[in-house]
Amino acid sequence: MRKKFFTHYDLKELKSQLRLMIEVEAEDNFLTHFRQTMLFKNEEMVSGNIKNDSFKLWIHEQGRLGLTGVFYPVVRGKLNPLSQGTEIKINSKMNSIGRAIFLSITAAMAYGVLQSIVIQENNELQYLIPRALMGMLLLGLMCTVPLVINLKTSGLIKKYLVDELKPSHQR
Repeated sequence: MRKKFFTHYDLKELKSQLRLMIEVEAEDNFLTHFRQTMLFKNEEMVSGNIKNDSFKLWIHEQGRLGLTGVFYPVVRGKLNPLSQGTEIKINSKMNSIGRAIFLSITAAMAYGVLQSIVIQENNELQYLIPRALMGMLLLGLMCTVPLVINLKTSGLIKKYLVDELKPSHQR
């Protein structure tokens, strides 16, 4: 989900505001997310970076009350200076470790559903179609959990970002 809003800050002020929000300067790459998810580095801290006219932010929470687990989003923002203020376009994506784990689990579940539910000794069409539909439904339900976690967390991070930057107008 993309979101666009405007702030009264000029580009320099906005970058300084973003630097205050970022507690850990980090690159958005596989190794960084591996350290955060598997080695619990910089847990519950706002990580990210600012480059030219864009920024990336993310928060990893694994603990007892942490809801993101390995499927936390990376929020990307593009800064566009205007005559009075700055336009910010933000969107999000699942981090690279989360995507790799999600795709691996989905592939394994799809194989398991295909082998255990769909393909049986009796593969007549009248039995095969209901089993295939049941397998697709089961696979779809199991895949929604990580996606819902990612979407909910993404919404919270975007709300936090908007609240911190105090936009003058949203679209």
